[in-house]
Amino acid sequence: MFRRLFWFVAGAVAGITGMSWLKRRATEMREAITPSSVLSLLGDLVVIAYRRALVGLSWLSGLVGPTDRTEVVAPPPPTLRTATRRHIASRPHNSHR
Repeated sequence: MFRRLFWFVAGAVAGITGMSWLKRRATEMREAITPSSVLSLLGDLVVIAYRRALVGLSWLSGLVGPTDRTEVVAPPPPTLRTATRRHIASRPHNSHR
């Protein structure tokens, strides 16, 4: 009986603590979101997208590396492995128990 009571009380305390934390966090987020902060975030996202598009287009058009501006050399085609595979024999089984 005491074990069940302990877990009931522990669950109730965890639920109350979690709900108070959630309400406090939701209030902080609601106060942090203002029209100016949303516009600032959208402006930053537009700038990031524009820069990534420029880098991608320059890389695709001239095969120029995005960071060092050197020509990208295509890797050589993969070679076929000519080594033969060997079968690894299993160990002999013992008949005794």
